[in-house]
Amino acid sequence: MEVDGNYIIKEDECSLRYNEMSKQKVVEVKHQFTNYLLSITEFMENGIKMEDVEIKQGDNLCTDSSLFYAKKFIVNEKESYVVIIFHQEVFKGSKIFSYEDCSFHAKSLVIEIKDGINRPHVLKY
Repeated sequence: MEVDGNYIIKEDECSLRYNEMSKQKVVEVKHQFTNYLLSITEFMENGIKMEDVEIKQGDNLCTDSSLFYAKKFIVNEKESYVVIIFHQEVFKGSKIFSYEDCSFHAKSLVIEIKDGINRPHVLKY
């Protein structure tokens, strides 16, 4: 496993199944912060490529990347996934966003792209 930043890989107990503790390899992440922390860590198999994507708000490019996390994970030439997570509410402008030809109004979304067909999946919590 390749790891960048302030991470430690170690053996520790965790519960992969409800109330069943077992020894597993775990990643411990350390951050210092005051009042607010936003941390997203990507785990992926070797060979998967990751790249930034552009999100539009209405007809304009959304340039305030502090509002959202948006990455494309490319598995192969026929399969990829775009993950979009908004960190906060949008108070100005249109509440309709889009990635390429896929429009959405959601706090978190995964767009599955297989054989050139976009299939959006809204994540609810």
